[in-house]
Amino acid sequence: MLDIRFVRENAELVGKKAEQKGYKVNITKLLGVDDNRRNLKIKINELRAQKNELSTSVSISPSPSSEENPPGDIVPPSKENREKVWNWLKNTISCQ
Repeated sequence: MLDIRFVRENAELVGKKAEQKGYKVNITKLLGVDDNRRNLKIKINELRAQKNELSTSVSISPSPSSEENPPGDIVPPSKENREKVWNWLKNTISCQ
């Protein structure tokens, strides 16, 4: 099995050697699929970063300001944050 990095760096050689061994391999298509996979991985990391950023907007109440929110209880996000998350989800899903 060949490392994809090696295939990327030596596409022509890999194609010739595969052909010599009787394998029918479309190196161009393979590299296209790999490029797509790499781009999706970058997008996933960006979305994770956005999700983490949005999750920090949900604060933890530091003191017992009321009986509804005892110390350490999670305070529900504001309407603005809920809308922000909802819009982000709609945009993310529509990009697929």
